[in-house]
Amino acid sequence: PGVHVLHAIPGHASPSTLPDAPVSTEVDTGQLRAMENGHLRIEFLPDGRFDLIDLATERRFPGIGRLEDVEDAGDAHDYSAGGHPGPQDTSMVLRVQPVDRRLHDGDITRIQTTTMLQKSDEWCATAHIRVVWGVPAYFDPVTQSRSVELGTVVIDHFVSLRLGANTVDVETWVDNQAEDHRLRMIVPTGMHLTHANVGSPFDVVRRPVLHPHDPTWHQPLVPTQPMERFIAVEGTEDGRNEGGFALIAPGVNEYEVILSDDSDPGGYDIALTLVRSVGWTSQAGFASRPSAADAIIAAPGAQCIGTSIVRWSLMPYTKAWSDADVHGAAERFSTNAILHSAMKKPLPNGFFDEALTPGTIGRSMTHVRFDGDGPAPTLSCFKPSEDFGAMILRVYNPTETDWNGRIYSDIDLERVNECSMVENARKKKIDLKNGSFEASVPAGAIIQWRLS
Repeated sequence: PGVHVLHAIPGHASPSTLPDAPVSTEVDTGQLRAMENGHLRIEFLPDGRFDLIDLATERRFPGIGRLEDVEDAGDAHDYSAGGHPGPQDTSMVLRVQPVDRRLHDGDITRIQTTTMLQKSDEWCATAHIRVVWGVPAYFDPVTQSRSVELGTVVIDHFVSLRLGANTVDVETWVDNQAEDHRLRMIVPTGMHLTHANVGSPFDVVRRPVLHPHDPTWHQPLVPTQPMERFIAVEGTEDGRNEGGFALIAPGVNEYEVILSDDSDPGGYDIALTLVRSVGWTSQAGFASRPSAADAIIAAPGAQCIGTSIVRWSLMPYTKAWSDADVHGAAERFSTNAILHSAMKKPLPNGFFDEALTPGTIGRSMTHVRFDGDGPAPTLSCFKPSEDFGAMILRVYNPTETDWNGRIYSDIDLERVNECSMVENARKKKIDLKNGSFEASVPAGAIIQWRLS
């Protein structure tokens, strides 16, 4: 009874029976140095960062996991640097920069880091990186400066590398005990960039990496932007790294493409916001907004004191993002399987009835499978129709290429009709053949079918 998490763990197998090269680790004098799976290699640094190497192309992405902390003099609506409290009569000629910006790997007197191997077998290895960092405890609105008193922020990264995977999966826990600040994680790309491909609802948008400051705007454009599930960047030929690199994070997150802090002129990094701590729903004005956006109400809960969790994944690739199926990888990483018991209600002693019939080993069922040329469309939903007369299959194509092919299902289908967004069937019935039907999903389109 209750809610449980089940892990289906393969048994230990000889290397000859594994589907790919086993995951290996390197430990030296009790310290974890590296993990590798034949496709990717992770080398851990003493300061809580790690380097990622794409073994096929020998591209190196150094110093992943750098932490940036700055003051946040804004509110629940907008971030703002300090130094400009109250309503602003004139617009800022230049975009205001933080008064106090700190990088954890350069703040060596205030950090403690440890890296240890949490688990390892041929199927998966997980490293635990802990960074304990003392940052200013609060921002003083009178002096417009950060406090000398420190508050502790504890960051735990659980870095996993799996057999055959072309991604590194990370779960980050942040225990925040400081106020009025913004904590971000920086992912260096080693690339010279002009634009970024960013996930959004039912689409992927192309944005420039630079957002010029225009002082004639009442509220100038901010460089931080939203992303849904992933951001994919592709380098120009004059950078250290060519090809592509994707940062995947489930849900909607805030990111910014920033100039690299390292010695790479023209290089860019991706900054992912982990925590924003503020104390007001709105304020009368500050550097990035001239006036109030809402009622000015104290909101101590918006300081986000306590623990928060962010899942993210890194994916190097060589083709265009759509050909590399970055959007598919983001969908798979963002979607968790939910297991339901197939038994009846539990007995009074807490146990379930035994299964009445044995299962069949190797039997599987795929409710939807795409077979066609080019990047497959993304499954949006598979649910009962609102009139309970059919199942609704909804897919969308976020790429710039039309998809044509067949959609297969192991469900015994009798009738398929394309339908509108309100689930009304079109008059023309679609021909079925061997449990499949022809389908076309144009670039940027959302298509629905009624399946009976």
